[in-house]
Amino acid sequence: MDAYYKDYAKDFPMVVRAAWGYTVETATQAIRLVLGGVFDAYPRLKVVLGHLGETLPFLVWRVGQAPARARRR
Repeated sequence: MDAYYKDYAKDFPMVVRAAWGYTVETATQAIRLVLGGVFDAYPRLKVVLGHLGETLPFLVWRVGQAPARARRR
C-alpha cells in the first residue's frame, strides 16, 4: 500500500479503503488470475467478486484491447 498510496493516504484516506483501494486491488488480482492462466489450469475454479465484479464487467473492453493490439503486430 505504501508504494501506491502513502503520499495520499493522510489527506485522502478513502483511497486505501473500500471506496477506491479495495476495488482497484481486487480487480487487479482478478485480471492477474485470468492473464496468468489460472482458469485455464483449473477450469472449474470459481471466484466471486463483489460490487458488480469490482467494475471489471465495465472495463473488459479495455482489458481486451491489449491482447488485440499484440496480435496485430
